[in-house]
Amino acid sequence: MRDPLSGGLPPMFAAVAEHLKSVAAPPEDDGEAWAATYAMLQVLRQPGAGPWHAGSVGTVKLRRSANRAGSFDLHADVLHALGHGLRDRYAADITSRADAAGSLISWRRESCFEAIQPGLNSTPRRADTGKVSGGHLVRRPGTHSRERFDRRQPLVAQWALFDTVRRIKGPLDFAMLEEMDAVRLNQTARPMPMEPIEVATASGPLRLRCVLQTGDGILPITWWLAPSGLPLMVLASCRAFVLSPGAAMPEMPS
Repeated sequence: MRDPLSGGLPPMFAAVAEHLKSVAAPPEDDGEAWAATYAMLQVLRQPGAGPWHAGSVGTVKLRRSANRAGSFDLHADVLHALGHGLRDRYAADITSRADAAGSLISWRRESCFEAIQPGLNSTPRRADTGKVSGGHLVRRPGTHSRERFDRRQPLVAQWALFDTVRRIKGPLDFAMLEEMDAVRLNQTARPMPMEPIEVATASGPLRLRCVLQTGDGILPITWWLAPSGLPLMVLASCRAFVLSPGAAMPEMPS
């Protein structure tokens, strides 16, 4: 396929990078245990080929901890405004192998719709679980509780990719579990052979290197990594994530 970056940086790059001007550069190395908070942005272009606008529509908080048994745990707390006085909210505890891909082992998630407008009620929390077993994704509950995928491609949770991209040295083939729901097959992530791009941060200029992700069921995604490997920006069509340590995350309704 044609290189999505052959024509230069993604059009939304500058609009999202503006948000980094208030963010201090991350430490050089966070090690095996790290935490990061991202603002979820909706990125749109003004009518008539006007400027791009990136507005916050949610927050993602990630926290990684290593296990002794060659695996790691990732806690993902995700908040996404839906409009009409509602927002989607879930917290997932994900266990993955400490291999090159961060292959999924299992997860448990609690989710609800939060009401943020008078006259509406939040829905009760519901829980679901999943695990990978013998080339199948086994979910509980669910009418399609046993889903087969090509076991030659490791299955990686979307949020675990925030850890995986830190270690990528060459092309990596995998399948992605998007939002802990949809399996996207035939994904490839690879470092781009381009000079690092300098962006402004609260602690001075920082040079970001790029990892490109392509595959079935997605438009190209670019991951922009700090020298430590931590993703500072993730650009995906009209959705983006940008490091934002001060982003608010209210408690999930009980």
